[in-house]
Amino acid sequence: MKTNPFLLTDYYKVGHVFQYPDKTELVYSNLTPRNSRLKDIDEMVFFGLQYFTKEYLINYFNDNFFAQPKAQVIDAYKRRIVTSLGAALPTYGHLGKLHDLGYLPIEIKALPEGSKVPMKVPCVTIVNTIPEFYWLTNFLETILSAIIWQPCTSATIAHAYRKLLNKYADETGMPKEFI
Repeated sequence: MKTNPFLLTDYYKVGHVFQYPDKTELVYSNLTPRNSRLKDIDEMVFFGLQYFTKEYLINYFNDNFFAQPKAQVIDAYKRRIVTSLGAALPTYGHLGKLHDLGYLPIEIKALPEGSKVPMKVPCVTIVNTIPEFYWLTNFLETILSAIIWQPCTSATIAHAYRKLLNKYADETGMPKEFI
């Protein structure tokens, strides 16, 4: 077993489940490119969601959470949280209920991979599909943004290079097939 997927988050998020207002049933979040550190790039190439969904939300969670004995994954999680953050968190029942459910009750909507997304325009939305798992939506944000960031950045840089190469090919009369 690899690391429990519920430890693949910003540690401040492990307590979020207890901070939502009473009767919270739906959390709807998005992933939005904020800005580029390169002055000539004003859009992001959206890429990597299919990989993230299959590799992490399906395979990783199934192998390292749902397919493992519930007591084992909850105890391992408790041990790590207690030794790093203290014993103040009141319950781990929300993880046990999710384990019993057997899948991640979320819906993801996204622009097509390869889309060029203007900065400040959402490219992905995520929402829980079962009210008692409202906490899961934002819990997944850390791993989603950590995994998606690299392929989007690489695709965006590759697109910028391609535009630059096309420009110089046009200026020099070089056939685009050469690029």
